[in-house]
Amino acid sequence: MNNKRQALVTGANKGIGLAIAKGLAEAGFFVWIGARDRSRGEQAVAQLRNIGLDADLLDLDVAVEDSVYRAAAILSEQIGALDILINNAGIAVDMTKAPSEVRMQDMKAVYEVNLFGPVRVTQAPSCPC
Repeated sequence: MNNKRQALVTGANKGIGLAIAKGLAEAGFFVWIGARDRSRGEQAVAQLRNIGLDADLLDLDVAVEDSVYRAAAILSEQIGALDILINNAGIAVDMTKAPSEVRMQDMKAVYEVNLFGPVRVTQAPSCPC
């Protein structure tokens, strides 16, 4: 266990999430890269480590309850407390389609990630948040 302040950024393997993770690491945090795609998560961690920043991967799919619980358990084993949680993970449906043309299952997937995902992560049992 390291004694740095701890941050978790969901959806941190690219884009805004990775930029937030980088900024937090530059500010002195140990950053957990929450990513559902392990390969992209590992690439993001390597990118940060290659410039001397402290980060590690946390396999995490915010839309899957078991994944969130496993991630919370891993954090509980690794750190004393989480100082910052950034619920960044998000998806979008095809924005070129009218709402009447979007499949219901696609709309439900967006709600699972964008609405219920942050609640699921924040409320995860054993989470040191």
